[in-house]
Amino acid sequence: MNAQIAQLLESSDPKQRFDGIKQAARVKEVASLKKLADMAQNDPDEQVRAVAKKAIAYIKDDSRTAAPRTGGRKREVSPKEEARAKGYLDAAISYQINGERDRALKQLAKAYSVNPNLEGDPFFKSVLEEVTATTGEEALNMVRSPDQLKAMTAAEQQLKRERRKQEHLENVNRSSWGSVMMDLAIFTIIIIVFTALGLALAGQSATNYLNDLAAAEQAYRAGEIDTLPEIDPAFREVAAQYAPILTIPFSVTMGLAAGILSVISLLINLVCTHVAARFFFGGQATLPHLIYKVVSFYNSRLPVLYIITFVLIVLMFAMGGGIIPVVGAGIISLYSLYLFINTIGRIGEAYDFGAGKGCLSYVFGSIIVAVISFVVQMLFLSTIMAMIASQFPIS
Repeated sequence: MNAQIAQLLESSDPKQRFDGIKQAARVKEVASLKKLADMAQNDPDEQVRAVAKKAIAYIKDDSRTAAPRTGGRKREVSPKEEARAKGYLDAAISYQINGERDRALKQLAKAYSVNPNLEGDPFFKSVLEEVTATTGEEALNMVRSPDQLKAMTAAEQQLKRERRKQEHLENVNRSSWGSVMMDLAIFTIIIIVFTALGLALAGQSATNYLNDLAAAEQAYRAGEIDTLPEIDPAFREVAAQYAPILTIPFSVTMGLAAGILSVISLLINLVCTHVAARFFFGGQATLPHLIYKVVSFYNSRLPVLYIITFVLIVLMFAMGGGIIPVVGAGIISLYSLYLFINTIGRIGEAYDFGAGKGCLSYVFGSIIVAVISFVVQMLFLSTIMAMIASQFPIS
């Protein structure tokens, strides 16, 4: 990129950035396209963002007319072929702006194969030199020779894989046990608070429902109303059973128990998932990184699940049961499926091996948890049976 233009584009003064954009557009500065794209999205000045967008369109529009090939006869190219070549060139510019040089080079090769007259087009050459980081005939040979194109594309793809791996490892190393412990604390608080609130809300809603029924029956006996409201006897029995139980002290106690058990259960599952991901599928990540990816997601989504549940509880008691429990179960099941799908996606991201292996790792981890639970239960059962046998010996 021209040094003067680069200095203006990096200026802290919006007027100078504005002037830099105009100069880049005036000289068709292809090398500035990536910077202009960033300014069009992120510059703090609205005018600068707007002119950057116009400059990008103006520079790209210079590819509409192909110049004759240098040193040779111009090939007859139909307007349709010119339009196709223009489309490939526009795509190449977009890929280059996004840092995808391998795809940009493939699009330039397609543009050249459709319209070889681009060989004499200064704009095409400038884009090609920017993408290949070479000049003159060396740059043109990249699109003329399939072997060179293939070699450079393969090298660029390998470089992309290495960059992605390096970025992934940097992200993994940012996840520390300190930040993870904070996420786990937030997760535990969410479970405790929302579980206690949900149980207390259910208890109060059941009490209100029973009180309303009692008031209606009293009004009926007093002749104040002609008919009693229709009720579901089974639902009324359930409400009568749980109303005295779901008190505030009970709800708080159950919330604390749910929070502690949930975080322990989640940690065991994630540890087993980590073992499966590392040793069965070769994933590259640490346990803190996995915990961060999953728990931070839960912390942002679980409150939504609880709010849905609270609304369903209120509606259920307001309508005396009916179809609400069935509809509510369907909504909660769908949202739980959404959580599961995103959880395996997060596991795939954590180890950078995709959602498929993320799902398998989660399943393997769950199997390991199930096996451990089964062994623990069998040992516990064996202990109980041994104690019973010692108390009642067989004669």
